[in-house]
Amino acid sequence: KLLNIEVQLRDTALATLRQKLETTEQERDDLNMKLEKFQTSSKRFVPSGGYHVVPPPMTGTFMPPKPDLVFHTPLSNENEYLAFNVQLSPSKPDQDIPSRPSAPIIED
Repeated sequence: KLLNIEVQLRDTALATLRQKLETTEQERDDLNMKLEKFQTSSKRFVPSGGYHVVPPPMTGTFMPPKPDLVFHTPLSNENEYLAFNVQLSPSKPDQDIPSRPSAPIIED
């Protein structure tokens, strides 16, 4: 009876170890497959002469284009017929302008 129990315990231990081995082998195979896929995909992206993911910074030698200030709109008649109401102010007579004493003009 005691021998029978030991055999059953070993059988259950072997069964659990075989299950763990199978799951570990499956995980290893999955990881190997992922590694192979990654290596083949990374071979396609080998940097070639001067290829950078980020462009080089601006050095200040770039001249931006001049803005186009020409407007291509049809002429409107509103601007042609503007009427200005200009009222002239009465001119001041010469007497109202005060005379200021100035320095004597020396003539040669």
